[in-house]
Amino acid sequence: MHRQQFTANPSPYGIAYAFQESKNRGMRVLDHSGGQLGFSSYLFLVPELNLGVFISQNVRENSFRWAVAHSIMETFIPEFAYPDLQLEPANALDTRPYAGVYRNTGYTHHTFEKMAYVLGFIGSDLSIQSAGSGAILINDQRYVLNNKGLFVHTRYGFVARNFLKDQNEKVAHHTYGKDVFERISWWERKEILQFILALSMALSLWHVTIWPWLIRQRIRKGIMASSRGRKFWRRLIYTASGLWFITFVLFFAVTSLLMERPVQFDYGATLEMKVALGVLLFAIISVLAIPTATILAWSKGWWSIPNRIGLTIYSLFLFGAIAVLGYMNMIGFQY
Repeated sequence: MHRQQFTANPSPYGIAYAFQESKNRGMRVLDHSGGQLGFSSYLFLVPELNLGVFISQNVRENSFRWAVAHSIMETFIPEFAYPDLQLEPANALDTRPYAGVYRNTGYTHHTFEKMAYVLGFIGSDLSIQSAGSGAILINDQRYVLNNKGLFVHTRYGFVARNFLKDQNEKVAHHTYGKDVFERISWWERKEILQFILALSMALSLWHVTIWPWLIRQRIRKGIMASSRGRKFWRRLIYTASGLWFITFVLFFAVTSLLMERPVQFDYGATLEMKVALGVLLFAIISVLAIPTATILAWSKGWWSIPNRIGLTIYSLFLFGAIAVLGYMNMIGFQY
């Protein structure tokens, strides 16, 4: 039961039956954790010491169980002096093709959990940099290529990382023990997706607050003419922008709520999910009025050129935000 059953590449880290492997102070540790609404637990074994500890708590929050486990390990597992090997690369491989951002594949690719990942509620991206011939940097730790084609830690040696190529011989995945990381494009990075969503929200807030005031001031001073058609489309822009902004506020609230109650994910789509996805779909349909108004503004010469340029930029970021939501499978009722 304790024997390693799977590892993504040759290394001391992998999976046994129901247990995950890791190293602590140089010793092999088997552990398994879990939790649901109202409780969480953690079990770890150190076979070399015949040591086993089970921790259970009646809250979902994780820090207590990890703190207790860490204290027990410090007490029972003796200090271990890691070897300072100072390894050098086995050959002068160009490691620039390996550099990039990678994302652990162990996350859902659908709806709210994927959105929670992108928004930073769960998980994190892994950045890998080239550190010269035959060497890479991961979290400021240097790894060098050995004669087996694996990247090993320059000091510890046993920490091995591997890379997998696709059919076009391009680096597509990074493996580390039981974990597999997929290489993501620049536009899939959290910062890029967050920037597009945040800017679309900021522009919607501008067009529902500051922009109407500026338009009214220009009409009042006689700088800008008003007509029934312009007035209708202005109000439509205000309404669609307000709906877009409120929708995202609702999404942040719902996503935060669901992260606090992860049991919701295990028992089907909740009312909160259905309402949020329904409102989002309505907001996407409504917000298409803004690029329509932008086209009309350019064709009919409505408002000033800076205003038209602003609406054009706004429309582009709205399309970008809709594309991001499509990437996150948030359009339609997908659970």
